Amino acid sequence: WPEPVTSWVPTPAPRADGSQAARSMRRALEDAGVTANEVSYVNCNGRSSNKSQLRRRRQLRRRLT
Repeated sequence: WPEPVTSWVPTPAPRADGSQAARSMRRALEDAGVTANEVSYVNCNGRSSNKSQLRRRRQLRRRLT
């Protein structure tokens, strides 16, 4: 068996204002060839902590409004 990968590269925490996620959503919409107005349903999935839910709402509001 190959040796397991044990190195870990730390990544910065997401920005609280949601700007990084908003940029990712904008790029995904552009790749799909749709506008935010054409999105009728969003399935948010992830950890269910109050902090992450608030962050997700900010991200979606920033991108879809």
